[in-house]
Amino acid sequence: MYDVYVASNWAGIPILVTSDAVLHIYHVLYDQMLAQIEAVCFIDTLDVLSKRMIEATEELQRQTYSPLAQEAVLRYLAFLYMADQLFGRNTKPVLSEVDTFSLQNWS
Repeated sequence: MYDVYVASNWAGIPILVTSDAVLHIYHVLYDQMLAQIEAVCFIDTLDVLSKRMIEATEELQRQTYSPLAQEAVLRYLAFLYMADQLFGRNTKPVLSEVDTFSLQNWS
């Protein structure tokens, strides 16, 4: 949208700024600002939270004996390990045991 306004301005075409264009620009700026705030302020907190969730879930895995509960915990651990890999730690692979479970229980 920005390019259209710039091209029109350079071509000498009058520019009509509509309310939806203003709201769109506001949304884009807000989105960029929020992304910067998340990267600067929240990333350390999310890192610590992710580590603690993995530790707590691994402890829960050691204490769980029911096959259905074991399956749920392993699936959750696989989810957490993937998030951990996105943080760049890549400490643990996604569990191969998760692949052995049948999806019939989850339909």
